[in-house]
Amino acid sequence: MAEFQELIKEAKRGNPAAQNETGNCYLFGTGVARDEKKAAKWFKKAASSGYPAALVNYGERLLTGVGAKKSPEKAIYCFIQAAASGNEDGVVMLAQCLQQESLSESIGNAFAKYRDTGSKYAFICYKIGRCFEDGVGVDADLSAAMIWYGSAADEGYDEAQFRMGVILLKGTDTVPENKEVGIMRLKQAAAQKHADAGRVLLALGISFDV
Repeated sequence: MAEFQELIKEAKRGNPAAQNETGNCYLFGTGVARDEKKAAKWFKKAASSGYPAALVNYGERLLTGVGAKKSPEKAIYCFIQAAASGNEDGVVMLAQCLQQESLSESIGNAFAKYRDTGSKYAFICYKIGRCFEDGVGVDADLSAAMIWYGSAADEGYDEAQFRMGVILLKGTDTVPENKEVGIMRLKQAAAQKHADAGRVLLALGISFDV
């Protein structure tokens, strides 16, 4: 109890890490009576400062409507913001939401809003693609990964261009071989000085511009 009192003092001073942890205490009943609404309140405070873990936590409250008014679109926007910071939980939550057809409109609206203001759209698309390729938090789905890699590659993200190139060179059970497009993507990555892409092209005896 004493530890919680010290924590909430720090949270009230505006420390987002303390605010997020206060939310966790209320969520799980650690050192204080469990209270979903108070948990959501503290997650929201920390999320408003851009604290990545809190963005995920508050997004989960908004997605489920537990402790906060349900708003899938706002929830997904929180996950996007968290993913943009490199938070892996935010990426996984996005990937899980993408597997729910009922959320397609909310996802579209949230991404449209982010693209108007955010600068890491390509990075987010790549991370979602990686999540699907590696099966992190979701079933592995290389076809879905390629869609998101494609979005990132079209925005000039070199690692997505490289991943697409490598996969398309040989193809898989779910992604047909397409050497022409694969080489094109590798050349795009190599032009941005992506070392691995350059090495693959040289091994194939293919010249490229840098």
